[in-house]
Amino acid sequence: MFSRNWRFFREVPKGALSISIIAGFITLLEAIIWYILPPHLEVVVGLGAAGVILSSYSLSSFLSSLPSGDLADKINRKFVFITGIIIFILSLFLLYYNSFWSLFAFMFLLGIASTLICVGVLNAILDLGDKNFGGEAGG
Repeated sequence: MFSRNWRFFREVPKGALSISIIAGFITLLEAIIWYILPPHLEVVVGLGAAGVILSSYSLSSFLSSLPSGDLADKINRKFVFITGIIIFILSLFLLYYNSFWSLFAFMFLLGIASTLICVGVLNAILDLGDKNFGGEAGG
């Protein structure tokens, strides 16, 4: 099984592999944020407000999923991916402020950025890869 996966990675185009590595690092950073942020929010704004702030991520991800797919089809997959990275980086600056609205905006923008990154990466990898291995490339 390992040799089959290794063969697959050797056959993946270079652009798809570099995009996957960048998306993997962003996913790792987002996982660290999700691990650290809830206890911090509970201390800073209280438990009820922390729940509202954290739920804004899901709301923004839900609201931006269809428009991001349309942008990927109509404009460019790379544009969607880069826009997601820019929003992700800009949203990190909102973590310096410990007010309810800045933390709410951070989570809302993080949901949009994550959706844009996921849609852009998956579509770009599927475009660069072989059509017979779409599921493996997406995975």
